[in-house]
This record gives sequence, structure tokens and C-alpha cells, in this order.
Amino acid sequence: MTPDYLQHYASQYYDPVKAHEYYMEHRKLKGRSTSALSDEGKEVWGYTKENITKEKKAETEAAKNDRDEHIKELRSRADETRERITAKLKELNSKLAEHAKEERERISEQKQRKIDAISGSVPKNVSSAKRSRLTAERKAKIAEIREDAKAESASVSEETKKEQTKNRESASAERKQVATDLKTAIAAAREAYKAAKTGIDQSYEEIYQNEYDKIAAEYKKVPKKKKSKSRKSSGKKKTSGSKSKKDRKIPFGQSG
Repeated sequence: MTPDYLQHYASQYYDPVKAHEYYMEHRKLKGRSTSALSDEGKEVWGYTKENITKEKKAETEAAKNDRDEHIKELRSRADETRERITAKLKELNSKLAEHAKEERERISEQKQRKIDAISGSVPKNVSSAKRSRLTAERKAKIAEIREDAKAESASVSEETKKEQTKNRESASAERKQVATDLKTAIAAAREAYKAAKTGIDQSYEEIYQNEYDKIAAEYKKVPKKKKSKSRKSSGKKKTSGSKSKKDRKIPFGQSG
């Protein structure tokens, strides 16, 4: 059966039966002074304080879990963004490489057509001197065609390389921006948690104080009555003021 003194105080943080059990196990209370509380008040406050602390801890842990989940989600999104950037870079540079290959093949085919067009330019019914001159001219023309094709092909490769480098630099800048944004977002999430925790601390500080004040109002410690000093002092006066007959001096010539 619950004692009568545990029936007065009512709070969502307080269960009278469990409070008594808790008090018997945790008699040394920390925090707010319990010197002004009666033994019953100490018991009530101890159990109430424990329940408030548990609720505060659960709320703080929930806020921490929300922060961790949010940061996890931010990192996951950042990873996905980086993967998209990498995939896009690979696709762009692959297209450039494929286009460059097609251009070089076109240049090679064009070169061969030009060479084929002049392959029969030396007539057979000319003098050997003229034949030699025409052959030399044809070789020089073919060499020029090949050099032009080689230069054009090199130019295609160079332009492709420049475009691919530009794409890589752009992708690198995007990835750095993703990292910067992630760092900023994580810092904001951590600051938000700190603010939330501060709010929780302040809120529960008020709860602690309000509950303590209610308990202190109902379970004040009754001061012990001090023993009166008047009787002791009066008794001492009588002892010191009264002398025995033996101690009193009798004048010479007088009898008792």
C-alpha cells in the first residue's frame, strides 16, 4: 500500500510506488540541494529527477539521431552527384574521342583519294627525263598530301585533347563545389543539433526547477526544536549562589 505522504504530489514524471523503490536504491542525490526537503520529499524528488533525466536523454538522443541521419543523407546525395559528374565526364570525353576517330578516318580516306587521283598522272610516251621529272613531282605531291593529312589529323587530336582537358577541369571544379557544399551543409546540421541540444537543456532545466519547486513546497523539512537554555542557566545560578552551612563563615562569638 502506498504511504499517505506519497499521495499528494502528482506529476507525469512521478510514480509513488516506484519512487519509494528508487529512493531506497539511490539515497545520495546530486544536483539541487535536498537539505530543505523532508525524507519523503527527497524520495519524491529522487525518483522524479530520474524520470525527467531519462526523458531528456531520450529527446537528446533522438535529436542526435536526426542529425546523424541528415548528415548520412547529405553524404549519400553528394556521392550520387559526384558519380553523375564522373559519368557525364566519361560520356563527353568518349564522344569527343569517337568524333576525333571518325575525323581522322575521314582525313585518311580523303588523303588516299587524293593520292589515287594522281597515281596515273605520268604518261608512258614521254622521254625518260620528263618521266623522271613528272614522277618526282608526283612523289612530292603525294608527300604534300600526306603531310597535310598528318597535320590535319594531329590538329584534330590536339583539339580533342584540349576539349577533354577542359571537361576534366570542369568536372573537377564541380566535384570541389560538391565537397564545399557538403562541408557547409554538415556544419549547418551540426550547428542545428547544438542549438537543438541547448534548447532541450534549457527546456528541461525549467522542468527540473518547476518540479523541484513543487516538491519543495509540499515536502518542507520540519526544523528540529532546539532545547531551551533558560532552565540550564537558572540552575547554574542557584548552584553558584547558594552556599552550604559549612562554607558560610560564622562571626566570632556567635553560634549557629
